[in-house]
Amino acid sequence: MGHQNRITAEVEQLRVLLDQSTETKDKVDSLIASLRRLSREVASAESTIEQVDLTLFERHLACPRFEGHRDKVFHSNWRLSWEDEGRTARSSS
Repeated sequence: MGHQNRITAEVEQLRVLLDQSTETKDKVDSLIASLRRLSREVASAESTIEQVDLTLFERHLACPRFEGHRDKVFHSNWRLSWEDEGRTARSSS
């Protein structure tokens, strides 16, 4: 009878450990899902920033004050970056 009680206790301990590991796995899965969502949000924000940068760059070059000097302005104040997936304009000043 002593062996059966010990085996029953060990089985119960294993059940508790299994429940804990399942809870831990669920938490890890939830964290992974959150990180993936945040990664998508960051990528979207970066894309928006790049579009705003490009729009500002285009408006800067379209300004009448720079008529005839666009190449000079472009080369002195701006540089094109082909990093990542798209072309972005970034100020080098």
